[in-house]
Amino acid sequence: MGKKSYECRNFTGWNDGKESERISPQNHTIGSMKMKYQLLIYIDEKLEASRSKQELEQRSEDYTVYTQELLKSGKMVGGDRLHPTSSAATVKLREGKRITTHGPFAETKEQLGGYYLVDCSNLDEALDWAAKCPGAKHGTMEVRPVYDLGPKPN
Repeated sequence: MGKKSYECRNFTGWNDGKESERISPQNHTIGSMKMKYQLLIYIDEKLEASRSKQELEQRSEDYTVYTQELLKSGKMVGGDRLHPTSSAATVKLREGKRITTHGPFAETKEQLGGYYLVDCSNLDEALDWAAKCPGAKHGTMEVRPVYDLGPKPN
């Protein structure tokens, strides 16, 4: 059987009527344009909370070194550590009514602990950066291409 393919759309602007272009999942580039990827870091909050002060300081240092490497490479667009799910809230709109729930939420083994936004030539390069992240050693890294909506209108 042949290789599976799917369509990933890159929007060329804000409702400008231009048709989206097709790109492959392996090479999320359009011409010479790079794609942005979100590197999502999933951790076990309970396990992290049980770590010693020394382990947490080492983890912090590992992330500092990784972040500096990303910055030096010119690949980093942004990123942040997130507060625990206990400080989060969700919001839904049902039948015109806002429903707000304060965390923690579903009992899952891992929770979203932070993210990096990187500008890479293709998916393989983004996966390489995800594998270098300290989060890959003690959690799970999810790599997702980001839709480029182009410049925002004034």
